[in-house]
Amino acid sequence: MGTSHTNYDEAFVGIGDNAYEALDDALDSAAQAGWDTSSIKNNYNPNTPTEIPEDSEDTYHYIGVRVKGLEPFEPESAPQQESEEDEMLAYMEPHIAKITTNRKLKVGEEVSNNTFSAVDLLRRGLAKLEEIHYDGWKKFVAHNSEQVELLGRVGELEGSEASEAYESLEPLWDNLSELFSDFYCPAFTFFGSHYGCGSCFGCWPSEDYLNDEVREENVVKWLKGDDKFPERCSPTNGKPCWAVSKSGRQAMYDKDGNLLWVY
Repeated sequence: MGTSHTNYDEAFVGIGDNAYEALDDALDSAAQAGWDTSSIKNNYNPNTPTEIPEDSEDTYHYIGVRVKGLEPFEPESAPQQESEEDEMLAYMEPHIAKITTNRKLKVGEEVSNNTFSAVDLLRRGLAKLEEIHYDGWKKFVAHNSEQVELLGRVGELEGSEASEAYESLEPLWDNLSELFSDFYCPAFTFFGSHYGCGSCFGCWPSEDYLNDEVREENVVKWLKGDDKFPERCSPTNGKPCWAVSKSGRQAMYDKDGNLLWVY
């Protein structure tokens, strides 16, 4: 007895003095091989007498059992649900990114355009400061709380009150511009009006200052024929290097030849 040409996995043969003992022996062999036989009932009568033919000295009963394993049950995985902690982290992620951001303005980055209104400039400037350095924005707002509060309600004022409010907010824009120049502009740049467009406020190369430094031989000027600026340039005797291409593009390197910015 075997499993060839069948769908069964294994076969076991039991032997006994009667059918009950034979089946019990086969199930015991299957159990020892790792099969679960607990659900198979032996319905043979254990007290059935053995019938011995006259011409045989020893007579035994044989019973064969074939077994087949079931495919393992794999329940469909339920959609993974986010825990309350995961949901909170996902909600807080943009806020965490906001309050931990601390960067300088990029050279050429505009803060405001097409207006000279102190109110418009302040609103855009404060929004930019909050974007690049949340902690710096909080400190500036706290230090100038009365004027910032006035900025928030200036649109509700009329007539002379509105005019006075607009005038009183101009110094606050000057203070914010100075803050940008001192702390949020890279080396050899400034914050203010673009030299080609007075109403465009942002971070620009300090060309007048750099030309003065070149004349004083404190900065080396590198005239390039193309607009490709490497990540490093050869150190220039411990002096910063100002690279300018024929098309007017610029790059600044520190005294060790490391690229600071490209414009």
